[in-house]
Amino acid sequence: MKQKEMARWLKLVTVLAAAAGVFLVAVLIPALLDRLIPEDSCAAILWLPLVGFCWLTAAPCFACLFQFWGICTRIGEDRSFCSENAAALKRISQFLFADCACYLILSAGMAVLGVIIQARALLLATILLVTILLVGVTLTVLSAALSHLILKAAQLQSDVDLTI
Repeated sequence: MKQKEMARWLKLVTVLAAAAGVFLVAVLIPALLDRLIPEDSCAAILWLPLVGFCWLTAAPCFACLFQFWGICTRIGEDRSFCSENAAALKRISQFLFADCACYLILSAGMAVLGVIIQARALLLATILLVTILLVGVTLTVLSAALSHLILKAAQLQSDVDLTI
């Protein structure tokens, strides 16, 4: 697969991921919250803050996709191993770390408000939060490590280009 073709496929995946993210926070999560939190319960006051929180935590994810778009563009230009890609991966790692911190804060808040939320909703939310945190921490570490490796590869490529 050529660089430009790979870059096109990666950009397509990026656009699909962004569309899925918008669908998730705009349609799926509000509908799920409607089913889990009845309007007549005292937990109904949490509906709007939870939807707002989902949009807040989606922002770093969309910022990651924006950074990844730049990486795809540079891959298409045959500049896979450059300091810009390493810096973009480092920013992705930082965005994901911030997102994980938000979810840790939410889980602490849910522990405090656990008495208000129904038991099945709390269990589902806990499972979802743990899954999001595990995936988020894994992606944070992977993007930080990949950033370091790409920076080293860029330095090696620069040294090779100078010796030739």
